[in-house]
Amino acid sequence: MTTSGRELQVAVCWSAGWTIYLSGELDAAAAAQMERVGAALAGARIAAADFDLGGVTFVDTTGWAILAAAMSTVEQSGAVTRTRNPSPSIR
Repeated sequence: MTTSGRELQVAVCWSAGWTIYLSGELDAAAAAQMERVGAALAGARIAAADFDLGGVTFVDTTGWAILAAAMSTVEQSGAVTRTRNPSPSIR
C-alpha cells in the first residue's frame, strides 16, 4: 500500500543504452509492473540497463526486493544492470 497514493511510473528509453526511469512509490503495489518491465527487457536480449531512481519518492523493503527481482530477471538474459541517480529520499 502506498503512503501517499503516488503510483509508480515507468519510462523505458534508449539513448546510447537502455535506461528505465522510475518515479513515484516503489512498494508492493508496483510488483506486477516491475515484473513486466523485467520480463520485457529480458525478452529483448539487451546488453545492459540502468534503473534511474531519481524520481522515486518512497521505497520500502518490499520495493527493494521487487527492484532486485526485476534486475535479476534482466541479468539472467545476460545483461548487466545497475541503479543510478538515487533521489535524496532514497539515499
